[in-house]
Amino acid sequence: MRGNPVNNSNKDAYLKAAIESHQKGNLQVAKDIYRAILSQDPKNSESIFRLGTMALQLNQYEKAAEYIGKAIKIGPPRISMYINQGAALKHLDQHDGAIKAYNKALKIDKHSVDALFNKGCVLQAQNKFDKAKDLYLKALSINSNNAEIWINLGAVEKELGDNKRAIYSFEKAGELNPKLGAVYSNIGAILFEEGLEKTGLKLVEKAIELEPKNSKYLYDMSTFWLARGDLERGWKDYEKRFLHSKISKGRRPPPPPPYWEGQDLTELKDKNILFWTEQGLGEELISSSIIPKLIKKGLKFSIECTSKLVPILSKTYPQINFYSWEEHEELIRNKKDEIDYQYPLLSVLKFFFKQHEQINYGRTLLKPDIKKTNILRKKYKELAQGRRIVGISWKSTSMTFGINKTIPLKEWDSIINRKDIFCVNLQYGECQKEINSFNNKFGSDIYFDNSIKPLEELETAFAQIAAMDLVISISNSNIHFAGSMGIPAFSIIPRSKGLIWYWFTKGTHSPWYPSVRLFRETSLPDTGTPWWPTVIDNVTKELSVWLKKPLDPRIES
Repeated sequence: MRGNPVNNSNKDAYLKAAIESHQKGNLQVAKDIYRAILSQDPKNSESIFRLGTMALQLNQYEKAAEYIGKAIKIGPPRISMYINQGAALKHLDQHDGAIKAYNKALKIDKHSVDALFNKGCVLQAQNKFDKAKDLYLKALSINSNNAEIWINLGAVEKELGDNKRAIYSFEKAGELNPKLGAVYSNIGAILFEEGLEKTGLKLVEKAIELEPKNSKYLYDMSTFWLARGDLERGWKDYEKRFLHSKISKGRRPPPPPPYWEGQDLTELKDKNILFWTEQGLGEELISSSIIPKLIKKGLKFSIECTSKLVPILSKTYPQINFYSWEEHEELIRNKKDEIDYQYPLLSVLKFFFKQHEQINYGRTLLKPDIKKTNILRKKYKELAQGRRIVGISWKSTSMTFGINKTIPLKEWDSIINRKDIFCVNLQYGECQKEINSFNNKFGSDIYFDNSIKPLEELETAFAQIAAMDLVISISNSNIHFAGSMGIPAFSIIPRSKGLIWYWFTKGTHSPWYPSVRLFRETSLPDTGTPWWPTVIDNVTKELSVWLKKPLDPRIES
């Protein structure tokens, strides 16, 4: 736009033209006119708001929040301003600010479907599923023909464990839009988790057929194939976790060094590569099992992992340099010329394991601190007075899967209340009150060792687990700790959302950890009753069998 033809007498006409260009997708033309208007009228809130909306469309969320906030401050504010402000703040993970924006929108119009829906989306992102559900239902009572709201309602109903209602909601969305891939993807995920794996896979395939470029469906499908043990199919799209798994996305360090994008590890011969772990401690330990194979291939590499694992992995593999995630920037700054590539260690598994059966049982066992282990072992043996030492943990602190894996301690009485075992608490996090309550109710004596701070010092936690004769736990980090050291363990596995792919959907033993026996949920899906009673019974029976067998020899010094 040459010069500036905008003046006070024609700026409204120009604003109308800018909005029309904006709505037609001619963003640069619209942007030029908005800026021309602002050069004449710097406090023109409509132009500022429209620039903020444009930034929102372009995923420039900080700029969007800044512009829209400024437009609201100048005023007069209107409902669309608050709704778009809320959207920008949600994308910035400023959830409290987004909620305030939507509340202001609803103060203007309490029946605004957009405000109700978007506020529900923020609450859903905060895992406040009951509150999100209430808002979605209210929005649907005003407009029941919005397929997107039905999809979100189904998603929160699934999170709340009501799969029947969730499927109904997804089907309602399908009635409104039969070509909506999310309908088939979500129903397929439910059926897969309920054990109808083939039907579930077909529905997710239908979703991909409808939306072949939807990376979320491809990522979901990859985890289903992995869970079935078809690793070759699963690895294909598992890299999309960096788009859809918050924990993976947040852990991926930016370049430099560049990401290796090759297809054959032989390409890394004579190169120096930085591998890094990701996700939780379980994924870190599973991926670290591949280290001996990398050493055998003669690759030159170092590894970044959580700081808590550095001393344990360093003790087991003294020839490898291990660094904490927190040291990444300093490491790259000091050794940027020495490191050719970086690559996720979990992704290396695909080069060695194409099928479930190929996973190496002969993994190198991690080495606990022998001195600490022997001190704890001696203490527990004196307390046990001839009984076998059994460590237990019953809950997961995972924000994603915790509620689906946890079994309340009060349900463990048939396992714990036996005269032939000495029960040691391995549960991390706050649990002292729960143990005291259990001991008082059942007359039990679960031993709580105050000298162990598992969340603060992982080496001591490993030593404590290494001092056990047996570990019985839900599938939390303790099972990975036990399995990685070859300590016998019984792991209780749910079938639903709490089943992470690497436990697979079938089998009684973990291929990653030969010492770990798997006890799977067997109850019928969606009956409205707890999933664990039958599994607890099976563990109790197997515990009796184990107690009659001689213990395997221990290496003690």
